[in-house]
Amino acid sequence: MKGKNKLFVIGIDGATFDVMRPLLKNGKMPVIKGLMDEGVYGELDSVTNMISPSAWTSFMTGKNPGKHGIYEFFEREKNNYNIKFINSKERRSASIWRMLSDSGFQVGVVNLPMTYPAEKVNGFLIAGLESPGVEAKGFTYPEGLYDELVKNCGRYIMEPGVTSHVMAGNLDEAEEILYESIENRMLTTKYLMNKYNWDIFMSVFRETDPAQHCFWRFFDKNSPEYTESPYGRVVPNVYCRIDNAIGKILEELPQDTSVMVVSDHGFGFRQHGNQCLNNWLEGVGLLRFEDKKRDGFLGLLYRQIEKRFKRKTKERLARIFPYLRNKVQSKMLFSKIDWGHTKAFADGIREGIYINLKGREPLGIVGETEYEEIRNEIIRLLKETREPYTNELIVEDVFKREEVYHGDSLFKAPDLIIRWKPDKWIKGMLLPSGRIITPYFPTEEHKTISGDHRLKGIFIVKGDGIRKGIEIKNSRIIDITPTILYMMGQPVPSDMDGKVITEIFHNIDAVKWKISQGAAEMDRETDSTMSYDKEEEESVRKRLRDLGYVE
Repeated sequence: MKGKNKLFVIGIDGATFDVMRPLLKNGKMPVIKGLMDEGVYGELDSVTNMISPSAWTSFMTGKNPGKHGIYEFFEREKNNYNIKFINSKERRSASIWRMLSDSGFQVGVVNLPMTYPAEKVNGFLIAGLESPGVEAKGFTYPEGLYDELVKNCGRYIMEPGVTSHVMAGNLDEAEEILYESIENRMLTTKYLMNKYNWDIFMSVFRETDPAQHCFWRFFDKNSPEYTESPYGRVVPNVYCRIDNAIGKILEELPQDTSVMVVSDHGFGFRQHGNQCLNNWLEGVGLLRFEDKKRDGFLGLLYRQIEKRFKRKTKERLARIFPYLRNKVQSKMLFSKIDWGHTKAFADGIREGIYINLKGREPLGIVGETEYEEIRNEIIRLLKETREPYTNELIVEDVFKREEVYHGDSLFKAPDLIIRWKPDKWIKGMLLPSGRIITPYFPTEEHKTISGDHRLKGIFIVKGDGIRKGIEIKNSRIIDITPTILYMMGQPVPSDMDGKVITEIFHNIDAVKWKISQGAAEMDRETDSTMSYDKEEEESVRKRLRDLGYVE
């Protein structure tokens, strides 16, 4: 089958079999069910931190974040404790779209996160949600493609902005824009795949991610925050509408096209452990706050603006006062930490803990000899920590960064990465002293979000040479690029961390024998000239904050 067929890849951001299984059983996702019956399927392990930019970049490079350099939508600035938003120019590894383009294949990519600015490919590319906006320079390649899409498909929806509607109490509007976005993605995809030549095409439906972030508590009866509501229909409806949209796309594909479906991570109820971390670190004597009134006047003002003003008004204020807003958000992110008396800290959003290391951090106080002692002590204490209201242990594991990542960009990773027990709701953390630590939510968005990422995504593939009706185990998101390269008849670079998923093919032994190793690809130089200007950064910051990815 190598090199014969076209390959169509469908991304469903945050899709999980936990939601899909009852829908499949009840005949409500017939298109996906047909792909599973005629192909191979299984859960897909995400990257360790389970974050979209990191996971989708590993998907498109076959490498762990320590090599490709993308851990988040943002990264720490040098010489201070602030953050900066990043894009694909910070990626150190070639994407599969670049590799296949260089080999003469025609590619098409729509709405894949961490692809802004759109790279020059042998085909076309529409960038993802980290773009400053649909009219930004570099949003599409070729450059005039956006105008063509608007002319032929109507308004292009890059990201539906669900959280802002939910915060404002406009749940009906949030639901409707999710459905409109799915329809828009389907129409755009059909237009592009029918007009342009391609050998491999990928289109990403992102609507599952914001729907689950915002509507999980209405849907999941096992969630500790479950609230009976007619809006419990939203999450399953989004899955079913995406299934229907995929069906309309598949109807127009050439008959011999292979089809692959992937998600970057799974989903479950929000646990709130990350929002406890800085208070917990203070409680065990590793962090100190300057002032217990952590928000201050500006923080309180910021909360009221977020809660009371509509999205357009907030965006206008952000453009008028960008520096003030950045200053307030930076202060809220690290919440008035006294760095001179702090040995470890977190950002309050993710599962990572940083050591305030002397010589690395601008106000570091931890020496190299103490570094390992502190990491080990934090690991021990976290593994012994219990939820105060259930008295149950809440931490499944704590990884040192070098245990799960490796490569030239390891230095960007948190020093420790926590994996909470996936079935535990963390209303607080119990200190050895008996004191109860509760979550801290700097902004209104985080009070809105009730669903969050889990490790297990989905993987489905159907086509010539693929086994039928088989469930496989232990596939990983870093394995997708090597598998696609093999399916397209290309060698797999020797420095990829992922492997060809041989279990999906007939005659596995023959497949293993045919896999060829290519030379290691050269690391890309990062390009700071394509960083965001102030207005672009505010646009990206607003979109990511709406999704709960930043404060």
